[in-house]
Amino acid sequence: MDAIFSDVHTHVCTYAGAAVMFPVEAIKMRVQAIGSEATFDRVLRSALKHEGLAGLYQGLGSTVMAVAPEKAIMFGVNGVLRTYAKDYHDERGMLPLPLEFAIGGLAGAGSYVTNLQNCESVHV
Repeated sequence: MDAIFSDVHTHVCTYAGAAVMFPVEAIKMRVQAIGSEATFDRVLRSALKHEGLAGLYQGLGSTVMAVAPEKAIMFGVNGVLRTYAKDYHDERGMLPLPLEFAIGGLAGAGSYVTNLQNCESVHV
Protein backbone atom coordinates (compact mmCIF):
# COMPACT_ATOMS: atom_id res chain seq x y z
CA MET A 1 0.00 0.00 0.00
CA ASP A 2 2.89 2.35 0.75
CA ALA A 3 4.27 1.80 -2.74
CA ILE A 4 0.94 2.75 -4.34
CA PHE A 5 0.67 5.87 -2.18
CA SER A 6 4.25 6.81 -3.01
CA ASP A 7 3.66 6.33 -6.74
CA VAL A 8 0.46 8.39 -6.75
CA HIS A 9 2.12 11.06 -4.63
CA THR A 10 5.05 11.21 -7.06
CA HIS A 11 2.77 11.66 -10.08
CA VAL A 12 0.64 14.32 -8.38
CA CYS A 13 3.71 16.27 -7.30
CA THR A 14 5.28 15.97 -10.74
CA TYR A 15 2.15 17.34 -12.38
CA ALA A 16 1.86 20.15 -9.82
CA GLY A 17 5.49 21.15 -10.31
CA ALA A 18 5.16 21.09 -14.07
CA ALA A 19 1.93 23.12 -13.93
CA VAL A 20 3.69 25.82 -11.93
CA MET A 21 6.93 25.94 -13.90
CA PHE A 22 5.67 25.28 -17.43
CA PRO A 23 4.31 28.80 -18.13
CA VAL A 24 7.51 30.38 -16.81
CA GLU A 25 9.61 28.18 -19.09
CA ALA A 26 7.31 28.91 -22.06
CA ILE A 27 7.69 32.66 -21.61
CA LYS A 28 11.44 32.33 -21.06
CA MET A 29 11.83 30.44 -24.35
CA ARG A 30 9.78 33.09 -26.18
CA VAL A 31 11.91 35.89 -24.74
CA GLN A 32 15.06 34.08 -25.87
CA ALA A 33 13.61 33.53 -29.36
CA ILE A 34 12.58 37.17 -29.81
CA GLY A 35 15.87 38.62 -28.68
CA SER A 36 17.16 41.54 -26.68
CA GLU A 37 14.21 43.91 -27.23
CA ALA A 38 11.81 41.53 -25.46
CA THR A 39 11.19 41.55 -21.74
CA PHE A 40 9.54 38.83 -19.69
CA ASP A 41 6.68 41.15 -18.75
CA ARG A 42 6.02 42.28 -22.33
CA VAL A 43 6.06 38.74 -23.73
CA LEU A 44 3.79 37.49 -20.93
CA ARG A 45 1.24 40.23 -21.55
CA SER A 46 1.31 39.57 -25.30
CA ALA A 47 0.88 35.82 -24.85
CA LEU A 48 -2.05 36.29 -22.46
CA LYS A 49 -3.67 38.82 -24.79
CA HIS A 50 -3.38 36.71 -27.95
CA GLU A 51 -3.59 33.14 -26.62
CA GLY A 52 -5.09 33.42 -23.15
CA LEU A 53 -3.99 31.46 -20.12
CA ALA A 54 -4.44 28.15 -21.95
CA GLY A 55 -1.79 29.22 -24.46
CA LEU A 56 0.85 29.14 -21.73
CA TYR A 57 0.08 25.48 -21.07
CA GLN A 58 0.31 24.15 -24.63
CA GLY A 59 2.43 21.01 -24.55
CA LEU A 60 2.10 20.40 -20.81
CA GLY A 61 0.62 16.93 -21.31
CA SER A 62 3.59 15.57 -23.27
CA THR A 63 5.99 17.15 -20.81
CA VAL A 64 4.29 15.44 -17.88
CA MET A 65 4.21 12.14 -19.79
CA ALA A 66 7.95 12.42 -20.30
CA VAL A 67 8.86 13.54 -16.77
CA ALA A 68 6.51 11.49 -14.57
CA PRO A 69 8.04 8.04 -15.24
CA GLU A 70 11.53 9.40 -14.65
CA LYS A 71 10.52 10.95 -11.32
CA ALA A 72 8.67 7.79 -10.26
CA ILE A 73 11.76 5.67 -10.88
CA MET A 74 14.03 8.21 -9.20
CA PHE A 75 11.95 8.45 -6.02
CA GLY A 76 11.37 4.69 -5.99
CA VAL A 77 15.09 3.92 -6.23
CA ASN A 78 15.78 6.57 -3.61
CA GLY A 79 13.28 4.95 -1.25
CA VAL A 80 14.70 1.46 -1.76
CA LEU A 81 18.28 2.64 -1.22
CA ARG A 82 17.24 4.50 1.94
CA THR A 83 15.63 1.29 3.21
CA TYR A 84 18.89 -0.58 2.69
CA ALA A 85 20.83 2.23 4.43
CA LYS A 86 18.66 2.26 7.57
CA ASP A 87 21.47 0.73 9.65
CA TYR A 88 23.62 3.82 9.02
CA HIS A 89 21.28 6.40 10.62
CA ASP A 90 22.74 8.43 13.47
CA GLU A 91 21.02 9.19 16.79
CA ARG A 92 18.95 11.93 15.12
CA GLY A 93 17.72 9.49 12.49
CA MET A 94 19.74 11.08 9.71
CA LEU A 95 22.12 9.48 7.23
CA PRO A 96 25.70 10.72 6.89
CA LEU A 97 25.98 13.40 4.20
CA PRO A 98 28.24 11.37 1.84
CA LEU A 99 25.70 8.54 1.95
CA GLU A 100 22.87 11.02 1.23
CA PHE A 101 24.78 12.23 -1.83
CA ALA A 102 25.50 8.68 -2.98
CA ILE A 103 21.86 7.61 -2.67
CA GLY A 104 20.60 10.72 -4.47
CA GLY A 105 23.20 10.37 -7.20
CA LEU A 106 22.46 6.70 -7.78
CA ALA A 107 18.72 7.34 -7.86
CA GLY A 108 19.13 10.20 -10.33
CA ALA A 109 21.53 8.26 -12.54
CA GLY A 110 19.26 5.22 -12.53
CA SER A 111 16.20 7.19 -13.52
CA TYR A 112 18.14 9.03 -16.24
CA VAL A 113 19.53 5.87 -17.81
CA THR A 114 16.27 3.93 -17.71
CA ASN A 115 14.16 6.78 -19.09
CA LEU A 116 16.47 8.24 -21.72
CA GLN A 117 14.79 6.36 -24.56
CA ASN A 118 11.30 6.87 -23.10
CA CYS A 119 11.69 10.65 -22.95
CA GLU A 120 13.01 10.84 -26.49
CA SER A 121 10.08 8.81 -27.85
CA VAL A 122 7.50 10.96 -26.04
CA HIS A 123 8.97 14.23 -27.35
CA VAL A 124 9.05 12.99 -30.94
